[in-house]
Amino acid sequence: SSQILQCLLDLLKSKSVSQQLVSALILAEMATVCRQKGHSCPSDVHDGLFGALETSCVFDEHALMIGRLQTDGQNLLTAFLEKGINLLSQFSSGFTLESALTLANSVYSASVNSLGASVDQKPLELARIRLLSTINQFLTLHRQDTVRVYASLAFALILLGQLPKKLNPVIQIGRAV
Repeated sequence: SSQILQCLLDLLKSKSVSQQLVSALILAEMATVCRQKGHSCPSDVHDGLFGALETSCVFDEHALMIGRLQTDGQNLLTAFLEKGINLLSQFSSGFTLESALTLANSVYSASVNSLGASVDQKPLELARIRLLSTINQFLTLHRQDTVRVYASLAFALILLGQLPKKLNPVIQIGRAV
């Protein structure tokens, strides 16, 4: 049973949404059983849950969306290159969320303004819309998965009866219920 517990605690450190969710829910069930039997859970459980709650990461399940972000950013750079504006050196190391936002907003606006009205800007607009759509999808997915993971971790901590003094309002409401 200590090997299973260690495995669950290791899964809390994973970069996988699924693994963190399942581990937290199993630990929550374990906390319920411990409380029903009048036993206390090992301190490792509390420490592991808090450690996971204090950590933020980009989840493995988001790799496809990050790949799309790279592709859509590169497509916008190519569209600019076809219009005679070379921005490749500014984004030579690939795209992060921040650099994709910069490209889709301030760099896009400045570059389009330098083109003039006589140049067909439709391909640029379409590539920008695609990039912004991917950025929004990534942000939504990341936010949803982060809330799911944090909620399951908080749920397990609530069942353990061990919460920090400074609580998120969502957790405070859940605890009151």
